[in-house]
Amino acid sequence: MSEEQKQSPNSPEASSPEEVKPAAGGDGGNATASTTQMPPQGAVPQGGSSRGNVAGASAPSVGAPQKRSVGLRRIRMTISKVDIMSAVKLGFLLSVVFAFMVVIAMAIIWFVLDGIHVFSQLQGLLETLNSAALLEFMQYLEFGRWMSFAVIIAILDVVLLTALSAVGALVYNLISSLVGGLRISVTDE
Repeated sequence: MSEEQKQSPNSPEASSPEEVKPAAGGDGGNATASTTQMPPQGAVPQGGSSRGNVAGASAPSVGAPQKRSVGLRRIRMTISKVDIMSAVKLGFLLSVVFAFMVVIAMAIIWFVLDGIHVFSQLQGLLETLNSAALLEFMQYLEFGRWMSFAVIIAILDVVLLTALSAVGALVYNLISSLVGGLRISVTDE
């Protein structure tokens, strides 16, 4: 019997499937045959990572097809449902930005009108008319009251646009359940 046949499979000297065994005959026992068993294709070794490409993931494997340049790709997508809470959040943030823009625009308009002396000429006109009710109207054109009016409009804007964004998302969801939603084409460059 040869030495390999004498060893029992349970003995510590038994060769594992991954070990290189000496070749029989030939070069005086110096040559080795590569009888290492490789794991099946796609199997992950026990170390937890694949031994595949040591040089990097970008090197092509031997049997893999080469990637071709496709050019522009178009993908057709359908927006079938809008989340109501995300629409409310987005509507709130956009209405806050719009409210700031309204307040700043009203301040700029007041300074421009004051700079070209519209309010002073209007005051002179109302004094020539000699009407107490019209002179009280000029109190509402002062800067403080003008900006208070702008802030009230901005607060109403935030409340109404936030509510309208929720209603708009709900209406879109109802309509898209009937007709299938909004179809868009996305181009990959």
